[in-house]
Amino acid sequence: MELAQLMPQYEMHEIVGIGGMGAVYKARQIALDRWAAIKVLPSAAAQNPEDVQRFIKEARAMAKLVHPHIVAVFDFGQTYMHHLFLVMEFVEGCDLHHRTRKGEITKERAREVIAQLCDALQFAHDRGVAHRDIKPANILITDDWKVKVADFGLARDLSAQAHPDEVEYGTPDYTAPERLIIGAKVDHRADIYSLGVVIHEMLTGKTPTAAGKDAGKGLPEGFASVISKCLMSDPEERYQKASEVKVALLTATAEGNRSDTKTADASSTSTKHATKRGAAPTAHPAPDSLEDYSTYRPSPFASVKRFLGPLGWAAACVVLVVVFAGVLLKDKVSVEEPKSTPEPAKVVEAPPAPEPGSAEAEKKPASEPPPAPAVTPDAPAPAMATAKPTLPELSKRVTAPAPPQPLPDSTPYSVPEGEPGEVAKLAGHKLPVYAVSLLSDQRRVLSASSDGTLRMWDLVTQKEMMNVNAGVDQLTRMQVTPDEKQVMVYGFRLDKAAFIDLGTGAVTHSAQFPNEQLLSMVYVPETKTVVACGTNADETDNLWVWKPGQDEKFTRVEGFKGRPYGLGLMPDGREVGINASELTDVEKKRYNSATTRYATDTGVMTRIEGRAVNYITRFFGKPGDAKILTAGSTPKVITLPDFQVLATLPAVPKEGPFLLSGALVDGERLALTSWSDNTLRAFEVASGEEVWRQATPAPVTDLAVSKGHDWAVLSTRYKDGKNQGEGEFDLLVWRLPKWSGFQGDKALQVTVNAQMAELEKHDAELADLRRKLREHSPPPVKADLVAEHQKLDTMYITALKRDYPRLSPTEQQAYRAEIEMITQKSPLPDAGNDFTLVPPLQKMRGIYRKQLDTLQSTHEAAVKVARESAEKLLKPLEEKRSSAGDRAGALRVKTVLQEWSDEAVNNGGQATSASAPSASPAPAKTDLTSTPTKRPVQAGSVIAIQRKQVNSISNMFPPHMGLIPKDLGQVVAIAGGSRHAYALLPDGEIRGWGPGTELDVSAIKDVVQMDCNGDCTVALMSNGKAAAWDITSSEAPKIWSPTGSQVPVRVHAGPGSSGFVSLSDGSLVPMGDPGSTPPGDMGQIRQLITLPSLGWCALRGRDGTPAYWGENKAPVIPMPGDLRDLISLSIGGEYGVALQRDGTMTGWGQLANDQRYRIRKFTAATKVYHDYAGRVFPVHRSDHSWELATNPSVPEYEAEDNVGLLEGRLRGAIDAVFGDDFVVALRP
Repeated sequence: MELAQLMPQYEMHEIVGIGGMGAVYKARQIALDRWAAIKVLPSAAAQNPEDVQRFIKEARAMAKLVHPHIVAVFDFGQTYMHHLFLVMEFVEGCDLHHRTRKGEITKERAREVIAQLCDALQFAHDRGVAHRDIKPANILITDDWKVKVADFGLARDLSAQAHPDEVEYGTPDYTAPERLIIGAKVDHRADIYSLGVVIHEMLTGKTPTAAGKDAGKGLPEGFASVISKCLMSDPEERYQKASEVKVALLTATAEGNRSDTKTADASSTSTKHATKRGAAPTAHPAPDSLEDYSTYRPSPFASVKRFLGPLGWAAACVVLVVVFAGVLLKDKVSVEEPKSTPEPAKVVEAPPAPEPGSAEAEKKPASEPPPAPAVTPDAPAPAMATAKPTLPELSKRVTAPAPPQPLPDSTPYSVPEGEPGEVAKLAGHKLPVYAVSLLSDQRRVLSASSDGTLRMWDLVTQKEMMNVNAGVDQLTRMQVTPDEKQVMVYGFRLDKAAFIDLGTGAVTHSAQFPNEQLLSMVYVPETKTVVACGTNADETDNLWVWKPGQDEKFTRVEGFKGRPYGLGLMPDGREVGINASELTDVEKKRYNSATTRYATDTGVMTRIEGRAVNYITRFFGKPGDAKILTAGSTPKVITLPDFQVLATLPAVPKEGPFLLSGALVDGERLALTSWSDNTLRAFEVASGEEVWRQATPAPVTDLAVSKGHDWAVLSTRYKDGKNQGEGEFDLLVWRLPKWSGFQGDKALQVTVNAQMAELEKHDAELADLRRKLREHSPPPVKADLVAEHQKLDTMYITALKRDYPRLSPTEQQAYRAEIEMITQKSPLPDAGNDFTLVPPLQKMRGIYRKQLDTLQSTHEAAVKVARESAEKLLKPLEEKRSSAGDRAGALRVKTVLQEWSDEAVNNGGQATSASAPSASPAPAKTDLTSTPTKRPVQAGSVIAIQRKQVNSISNMFPPHMGLIPKDLGQVVAIAGGSRHAYALLPDGEIRGWGPGTELDVSAIKDVVQMDCNGDCTVALMSNGKAAAWDITSSEAPKIWSPTGSQVPVRVHAGPGSSGFVSLSDGSLVPMGDPGSTPPGDMGQIRQLITLPSLGWCALRGRDGTPAYWGENKAPVIPMPGDLRDLISLSIGGEYGVALQRDGTMTGWGQLANDQRYRIRKFTAATKVYHDYAGRVFPVHRSDHSWELATNPSVPEYEAEDNVGLLEGRLRGAIDAVFGDDFVVALRP
């Protein structure tokens, strides 16, 4: 439902921002005629109590902070649909991040902005509120350069007691070190740290972390010492108030005051700290130069946090004492001033330690370490600094790498025969390992880890051959060059890449990714080019190239827009495949997936059209392979460079487990995958079936499979918070099973079906038994049942025509409808509705039903006798073969048994039997005759009925749906969405009207059936092919073709350009990417509907029960467990209704809790339709009358104005589409 309907007191204009805690809209408050910014918590986040509390906390924190430099709050509340919203003042301008990127921050502008920012922070701190997420994106600047601090979503009440296990959120580069340590005291001084990072980024364009060794360079005079003190590791050594930062900065950057600033600042700091601790006045000034800013990282504290999780509190304290001792004795921040040389420091004798038992000693805990020696500006560095504890410097470059040890011989590694499982361990990495690569000698293996090292191992000796720190901090991915002389490594922490020589261990090239966030990187060997993609707030400038050896920096690729997700090397070694999301509708913020090939030698971009790959986040496999496994919401096996989908694996549930890595094995017949639930799984590519699964000790982040596919090297990460200790991140050598013995049921059935044509050749024993059965107990002949059914239909029609002349006009009309229904082989309505017929017809149909039941029961009895004879002879053989593990042999027996199956009876009975009615418009005799679906023959005209609402804002949209083409003529079927419609003409052509229907579908001819779900339309053609297209996309319709013996009988529309095809055997096959895989035991279905972002719901034909697959999301799911004997469903985002065979309509979800909703009974009902406006539940009856049950969940100002008028206009209509503003109906 649109936000304008939820909040009618505001006039919505545009989306101005989207974040993790919701979207922000620009709106006009109608009553006060002022602009406002409305932040709405999305429905997904509203299901999480933690997100709800954060949203409420943000509103309350901002409401009590009324300050010129803090965004003001106008209102806070909840809509009637339970959406939380926060109304704030609208700031005309942009955030500090964009101002910085545009180069608008001068030294004077910086002084103004920082002063205002300090005022806002000091005001918040004085009132007990710490912001905890200070960063450029949360600092708004008006067009006249007034600062407004926004987004208090992570704010904390400083007077409240912090929970020791509270999860810390925030942006890593701006997060103070103490926030990364469990149990550490965190207060307003964390904002001071973030402020220092922001000041550095304002003036240099990068945070200190991103700048690395170049941090501090280019700072204007006077700023360095202030930034340094803000960024001190110990909160006690920082400025204690934001107002102190303002005074220090304005003083230090004032003309002519540079030389006095540092002395005064250091003196005041010394006195304050000494007085606070009860010691003599000392000084510990912030460094004035950052000699090696590359050593600055908050990563040591992040590493400490990983190790403290499983420790007890006492042990954690001991570790923290050591850590802080090291940090305090080695300032990690130093900023280089362009014009000032610091005075040498002097050592001042510290006061003597108090005697045990004295008053001074009682004031301190016994475990507190002695104070560090005091330092004055004139003293040299204290001697004890040389013996300080050290922390791992993950980003430190190796200056003299040791070359790898040579192999003693060229013997490749192999594993002995045995059961699948762990064979060996390679231990040494201190943090999780995320990438592994096996070299061509099948003996050496490379591993890249978050501990910052690339290591080479000898599998034969199981020893480490090389250990290199590339200066990239935490390594996440790697790619070995084809000649195996170098390896490219990169990480997401510093967004940096480097090349390492595998012969010497030396780092040969490195470069910093310039965009906000690195996502993927590929080395193109033919052109010696690195292609990298990232993302930023503008969603532009996201593709970059780097030529190592020619230029040590990235260059932007012009002309590429969008947000890339995955990069893959094409088989020619020159092109890179790019999968991205592309903004296709700016107004509605609608995105579509886009796939492009980029030629690194020519710069040409080639768009890949008409491929249902959807979104790809990772390409798994050897770079340059022509067939690979991809990760996304639905894993797929695709071919390159055409991106043709060969197989779709089961969809990944939103709650996990998640696909981590994979490779194709056994001649690309199987996909070996690793998952976040500590499992390895193998899927058959042809069928998508899982054929093997095995547990692993920890999640496998990457796998390198041997040439023979009989073993692999697995990289691992920790399982959970209790398994983060040092040295627990091993490489595992894993024996794999013999893949030839694994085959899915579907593939095995294909093999068996081929063998059945020459059964004597493949299974002489079974062939002999089948011959004997056919002689003594032949199976029922399906054609006989069809023939008898047709004879009965002819007799019934003859009897109806015989009585027709002596009937009244009303009775004649009913008889004509009955004759037409039988002629078209349409399903009979439920017997419980026969009482609505005129008396003569009621009697005639009763006789016809009894004759059908007699025909059915006679056939069933014959089938039962024949089947019992077959089972008596064949079942023992099937059980014998199954016990022996002969799956193919047992399946051949089951296939023979199908000749005596009762499926023919069941399917035939469902066609017209009183015991199994159907409301589906698909031809009932399809299952009996195995013929493709026929196009409806009853034609009519299309009418448009305008809908009205109480308090409606009329004509917000043009009346496209109501403008039916004047030359439309006769129509046999209609389908549509909220503002458009399609008509199926008697000749099989399709005509559309409304937004998006201008898409050319003239190539789709001889259509027999179509379906629509909002934006997606699907059509089934008489040749068995199906087409799917999205009216919001300019892409041509996607064509699906049947394979083998597939006989499509119906198509069902899904999300985007996707859907499902129902086959005559009762199975569903996907068109495009419908997002999830249906269960395999449904049989024939009566109805299939898609639930946007949720999944699918089918109505089984055999018992009328619903079957759901996809995301299990309330309130639509779970459905009531007692739903049975249904003939139709209608499901919206927050409610659902089901129509039972006896006419009873039941609701659930939002309706179940509404006291105004009543379970009702609609006599002779055949279908409940979907209303895109959500205002009514339209029910169609067998006599083509309609009743519109109002939705009580809809507020009065949105309710349907005149239900009776609509019902009257719809009377006689055989089909309808209920759009937002119009109802389009088909009347004979």
